[in-house]
Amino acid sequence: MARVLSHEVIKNMQKPVAQLPTNVPRSVLANPDQASRRKETVLGNWIADSMIRWYTNLRTPDMNNLPDLIFIMTGGSIRSGPEPNQTEIKQGDIIKLLPFGTPLCTLKMSGKDLWAVLECALDGWVKSSSDPPKNKKAGCFPVVSGLEVKWNSNESEKRIVSVRLLPSGTAVAQDDKVQYNVLTHTYISDGGDGLDPFKPYSEANKVYKTEVPIYQALLEVIRDISVKEAQKILQPAPARDTSTSDSSKDVLSTLPLGLFGPLFPFGLIQMVVEMAIEDRPLLMSETIFNQAVTIANATNLPELNIPLKVDGRMKDLSGNAV
Repeated sequence: MARVLSHEVIKNMQKPVAQLPTNVPRSVLANPDQASRRKETVLGNWIADSMIRWYTNLRTPDMNNLPDLIFIMTGGSIRSGPEPNQTEIKQGDIIKLLPFGTPLCTLKMSGKDLWAVLECALDGWVKSSSDPPKNKKAGCFPVVSGLEVKWNSNESEKRIVSVRLLPSGTAVAQDDKVQYNVLTHTYISDGGDGLDPFKPYSEANKVYKTEVPIYQALLEVIRDISVKEAQKILQPAPARDTSTSDSSKDVLSTLPLGLFGPLFPFGLIQMVVEMAIEDRPLLMSETIFNQAVTIANATNLPELNIPLKVDGRMKDLSGNAV
């Protein structure tokens, strides 16, 4: 499966997959000066939230439902994206952001170890890209979702002040007996970037590995925006008289498509009808749904819901600006 996904992804590197909303700066995906290595960024937050969204909505049937899921990776996992002046986001741009093939994975981690992971990640914090790396861990600033972490960069040790689950606000206990559901990727779960508290879980085979690399999960989340647009299209609509041929009317009557709204002009309706006529012996709801997704993409690339500012999920209480 992984090889098939990689082949399909690489084959379509120049394929436009999304666009930015008009109010979002074009530079948001550029990750200038590798800022995600040192601080909370809108790009890192968007990627982290997208991973939770992928697991919650798009995971495969063999993956368990995991309540209160937490995502953790390091800022060094994020590289540079597209040029700031681009209006369209291509598939290759997403891959450039997350160019590693390490698959996503899940595990149950104790609250004590979760605190320790965050302490390890913040131990290597540096204020700017010109500062010398501490303990060779300059790229391991936490990129998280499902957590609010308050920390103090003025402290040399024990920088974590509090850790809470989001959106509930429940405190994460520093307790070996309290377990939390964690989503990350295998480089991190193997103790990469100096996050040693992950190692015992990996060595004890307590990590469930998916076959989906992080870039593929992000592409699937982006595609899901088009799927939701297609679902709007596929809502039943009152029948109305059209000038289609008898065969077109016949096919149109078999389709559960609400294509008569303002989103789609009649030319696109006719295109779906013609495709359905050609495919009629194999007419299936999945086929028609995929056609609607294609039309949604062709009509208007999905907009990435990247926030305009960080939400303070990794809040440095010292006030040090970076």
